[in-house]
Amino acid sequence: ITPVRDENGEIGYFIAIKNDITERKCREIALQARIRQEAAIAELGQVALGQSDLGLLFKAAVSKMARNLEVEFAVILELLSDGHRLRPRAATGWDPALVDHLLVDAGNDSQSGYTLLSGEPVIVEDFGAETRFHILPFVRKHGVASGISVVIRSYNGPFGILAAHSREPRRFSGDDIHFLQAIANILAAAIDRKRSELALEKAMKAAEAANTAKSRFLANMSHEIRTPMNAILGFAEILKQSVKDGVQKEQVEAIASSGKTLLSLINDILDLSKIEAGKLELQPHSVDTFSIFEEMKTIFSWKVREIHLTGLIMTMMVLLTKSGIMDTVTGLIIPLIMA
Repeated sequence: ITPVRDENGEIGYFIAIKNDITERKCREIALQARIRQEAAIAELGQVALGQSDLGLLFKAAVSKMARNLEVEFAVILELLSDGHRLRPRAATGWDPALVDHLLVDAGNDSQSGYTLLSGEPVIVEDFGAETRFHILPFVRKHGVASGISVVIRSYNGPFGILAAHSREPRRFSGDDIHFLQAIANILAAAIDRKRSELALEKAMKAAEAANTAKSRFLANMSHEIRTPMNAILGFAEILKQSVKDGVQKEQVEAIASSGKTLLSLINDILDLSKIEAGKLELQPHSVDTFSIFEEMKTIFSWKVREIHLTGLIMTMMVLLTKSGIMDTVTGLIIPLIMA
């Protein structure tokens, strides 16, 4: 306001200039609200990273929703396994006695059900004029005038609904929608992580049970095989002392050697359990490879002789057949084969 004086110095009139700054103030208020919302999202993200208890995370989420949206009511509703009902997991502002027993239909009869089916954010500026769905008695009893709701989408499908309501009629902005959706995304990520942790824990328990069963099986199997194996080795030693024929004695020694090898394999199987338990102690020692080869030669020499004899007989039969005298020598070959 500027006074305008006449030639005598007296104030004749005033010139007033007025600027309407309502729009600028509204933008400033919206900017401050957005800054607070972004800070709340960052804080909730930190809580989600450090908090494994979903119940505590849900309580922190509804508290930040109500404070930053400046509403009286906030709730997280979980879709039950039947896919037809929603139940509160965390809430603020609502009557606890009513919330504890509340079950909301997941169909079009409520704002939450309508939001779940539409898959989009739902804003109600005036519940008194709402025609898309019914207003629950629970909501009317609390004198709710306006509300906003979004879907919490987890990896396995919708987990539930995130909703905020106020007693005074209001218009929710695009920033409010983004704020609520960002919180829903944080909760969805935490839910998926928790489910993955539970699945991993279950798999680890199953693997541990399988390892225990395997170790028990190996121990029982080794015990059952060792008993007859020790008997075989014992009788083989008795036969070695009683047999005088060189060829038969060599065969008995081969039996005993193979039995010892099998017993060693059984012990190797038991060593696997010791390795898994971290109780295996390695003791290096020298190995006589020449004796191993000699043992292998003794074991396989009889098979080689058998193959060689069979091949010789088959060759003789082919030659005799071609020469036409097979019938004459049949009586000689059959006793040879039997021998």
